[in-house]
Amino acid sequence: MHYEIKYSDFVKGEFTTPYNWVHCLNENCEIKKRCTRWHVIRKMKQKDLCGKCILPTSNPVEGCKLFHKMKKIKVAWGFKKALGNVKACDYKAIRHDIIKTMSNRRDFSRYDSGAWKLTENQQEEIKRIFADYGYDDVEFDFYEEMVSFLNK
Repeated sequence: MHYEIKYSDFVKGEFTTPYNWVHCLNENCEIKKRCTRWHVIRKMKQKDLCGKCILPTSNPVEGCKLFHKMKKIKVAWGFKKALGNVKACDYKAIRHDIIKTMSNRRDFSRYDSGAWKLTENQQEEIKRIFADYGYDDVEFDFYEEMVSFLNK
């Protein structure tokens, strides 16, 4: 399951949060400006009737246990550009190695079509595959900035 939203949708407030997401209502928190939990509840247009939250009365002295660093990531998808620039003799081997990295052809197709997005780590892993065959300037078909709900 992927827990990212387009940065442009985040700015406009057009998104939903993952199931069991904890919102922060603590206006007095010293680290609120860097926390996704604090920003999300203020940006969302869809106002849920109920949900989990960090209460305004909490005042963590040694940092918040639920702090979630606000993180913007650059995701990518599509392999046509990257695979279109390889020699015919390398094409099958590179494609096979990418599919192996993603577990199976179905997942490869999801990342190729944009149904799923490649994280920055996945992009680097795929670029290493191309580099092993001597290709250094690898570009994916599409890129997009997103806000991550994962703390990895």
